[in-house]
Amino acid sequence: MDLLGCRGGRSRSAEVDARGLQIREDAGSNPVGSVRNRPLRVDGYSPGMKIITGVAIGAAFGAATSLANALSSPYSPLGAPITGTVWAGAAKVLSLLMDSGWAWAALAVAAGWLARTWARGIPAGALALMAATAAYYVMDASVRDEPLAWYESELVLWWAASVLFGTALGAVGAAIRRPGQSVCSPR
Repeated sequence: MDLLGCRGGRSRSAEVDARGLQIREDAGSNPVGSVRNRPLRVDGYSPGMKIITGVAIGAAFGAATSLANALSSPYSPLGAPITGTVWAGAAKVLSLLMDSGWAWAALAVAAGWLARTWARGIPAGALALMAATAAYYVMDASVRDEPLAWYESELVLWWAASVLFGTALGAVGAAIRRPGQSVCSPR
């Protein structure tokens, strides 16, 4: 069984990923014992670290989006000092770009792409969006000097949307690495 859970595969003594890096060995080439079903670390990251990286990127994106919104508003404590300057216009453009639906969708796709497999891409997309949403509202509450409890209903609503859309978009991101192939098709 390979990393994707498919039976069959190559008859070589070691399997490699798309870039030619060895990802596991057969029992015959390992004198200590079989590591056939245990993936070795690829790219220096364990599979769980790829999901955590997506979550961290999501949190940074959410916080940055909230800050861009605060900078673009002449009514916020951060945006008032730059009102009428070229920086206010730049902050407005940045806010419009980062707070659009496609940017949040791209975050979930990128998290799935980083996760590399569908099994990790699905939760990675959802968790990245959930982390981004949480960081967004924590930063909003901090910038506006308001209690986070005021945002509870909105947070729950957007977390539900994160799970719904993040799972699908994370799977899309993971599928980017396999153009024209199904999960179990040989390379």
